[in-house]
Amino acid sequence: MDEFSPRARRRSALLTWQHIASLPPSLPVVYCGGFNTQKESTTGRFLLGRSREHGVVGDMRDAWPNSRLRKNMSLIRTYHGFKGNKQGTLEFLKLIFRALCLCWDRQTQDLHIDWILFRGRSLAPVSCEVVNDNIDGHYPSSHYPIFAEFMLPRTVRPLDPPAVSFAAKEIDIVEWKGDMLAVGVTEKDMTKDNNSKFQNSILKKLDSQHAGLLFQVSAEEDFTGKPGQSTVLRLSGHGPKRVGLFGLGKCTTSSTTPAYRALGESIASSAKAYQANNVAIILASSEDLTPVLKLTAASAIATGTLLGTYEDTRFKSESKKPTLKSVDFLGLGVGPELEKKLKYTEHVFTGVVLGKELVNSPANVLTPVALAQEAEKIASTYHDVFSVKI
Repeated sequence: MDEFSPRARRRSALLTWQHIASLPPSLPVVYCGGFNTQKESTTGRFLLGRSREHGVVGDMRDAWPNSRLRKNMSLIRTYHGFKGNKQGTLEFLKLIFRALCLCWDRQTQDLHIDWILFRGRSLAPVSCEVVNDNIDGHYPSSHYPIFAEFMLPRTVRPLDPPAVSFAAKEIDIVEWKGDMLAVGVTEKDMTKDNNSKFQNSILKKLDSQHAGLLFQVSAEEDFTGKPGQSTVLRLSGHGPKRVGLFGLGKCTTSSTTPAYRALGESIASSAKAYQANNVAIILASSEDLTPVLKLTAASAIATGTLLGTYEDTRFKSESKKPTLKSVDFLGLGVGPELEKKLKYTEHVFTGVVLGKELVNSPANVLTPVALAQEAEKIASTYHDVFSVKI
């Protein structure tokens, strides 16, 4: 903060606190730096919740007096002007005088002008140190740095995977109603007939239903069914609100699963962009698939959709919840075998999410103890399959 102006320091503290106050109360916050004033000043008293500034009051806590372990307590000042420990007796007498005047409490039992403040019940300062490292009496700064260690809650899985329900239906595509109808299209499906129209029966039916608009838009946007290509058309009237074409490429037998998984991810991304709650997915060439390939396609698309919907927001202050709630598969068959396959896909995805969140957890969250507890939890839940020894 400003070195010379108390008013500038107060304004800086107020602006910073207004931002901190706008964050979710459950979010741990650490506010540290060179404040260039002592904690019993107006700035310090405001941030520590002991005085008001423009009608508001802070609620930060100071890591130094609240730490279980404090190192170099004899360094009562953090400003030393490159002189090191030669801080003189005057400051020490000031501390004694303040104590005798009952003005000395746990929040201001030092003359530090460098602080580490924090907010949040989940944060617990374990240790705090005034660092006085030097080389032959030469210091890197005129201030002693403050170093603090905090303990964070050992929560590995606070969020549930996105809840998306899957269903297989046998209805005509022109009868389906919802937010978006997504069509997986290969390069072969985009072949034109003698009249320069869609040759594929499903695309031809959709295009006819919407007065040739689908073919017109795909031609204008040069959509050829290549991998990663997509075009989404906003419609009016009955039926789906949007129809989207999503490229599958050549989609040979050897590349079927990766292509369908990428299709699911692309559809999930579009559903998020257009705030779609329910989506129907159909393959333009589904009539050419065997029953086994239909099961494989449905499972891979469902996996991609779930992966595309999922986002790890545990350590973000703000996040948007996924809007996609249901996915209908059209033209891929119905029956208990397909339902079982989709349910199995959801279970596998839950395991994938667990792995992702374990890998992405920082070291102070996923400690060895937390990892062992997670392993014990899995073994306890699935004791008929797993056993654990730590």
